Amino acid sequence: MADILIRSPAVQARTGLPKSTLHNLARAGGFPRPVKLGIRSVAWRASDVDAWIESRQQLDAGNEGVNTDPQVVGPDTSKDVPLRAAVAARSFQPDVEK
Repeated sequence: MADILIRSPAVQARTGLPKSTLHNLARAGGFPRPVKLGIRSVAWRASDVDAWIESRQQLDAGNEGVNTDPQVVGPDTSKDVPLRAAVAARSFQPDVEK
């Protein structure tokens, strides 16, 4: 059976996250990566999104009092880095003189 593909508005409604956060989390490895449908069109597998939601619920149930904010990357709270800083650090490439 083929998996259902869902577009951004449906993913946003299921997760409660804005589009930019979905894409940033996917780039950082904290959310399933979308499937490319065309040049400027993507969708997510419904099963991947549902599994992510389930994992967040289990994480929340098992970690009462621990920071589970989706803007924070990493399961070890001692190493948590704000998402924007993590993405910026990955995209930074210093100029190299030849």
